[in-house]
Amino acid sequence: TLLADRSVICGESEWQGLVGIGVLAIVAWVIGLGGLFVRTVILAPKWFYDPDVQMRWKFLFIKFRPDVHFWALILMAKGVALNIGFTFLKTGVAQIYWMIIVLTVYTG
Repeated sequence: TLLADRSVICGESEWQGLVGIGVLAIVAWVIGLGGLFVRTVILAPKWFYDPDVQMRWKFLFIKFRPDVHFWALILMAKGVALNIGFTFLKTGVAQIYWMIIVLTVYTG
């Protein structure tokens, strides 16, 4: 059941409708925000002379030199890959193995 509204019972028709809306919202958020970040990293060399752009996207580029700013995409992909395992793996051991595999691939 939903803690905020006890009238919504898990598995009933109202709950099924809300699950669909929730999944669509999460997908739109992840793809929309991820797409915005990818677009920004790709177009950054054209915009980065502007101080306003530097301040707006500072959180994305502050860790990197201007010639290797694309590593922001690699770090975001690593974060997504690490967290995606928690959505389909149920046991803690499987999740730990998933994290080990992802980090081994990341470190090359």
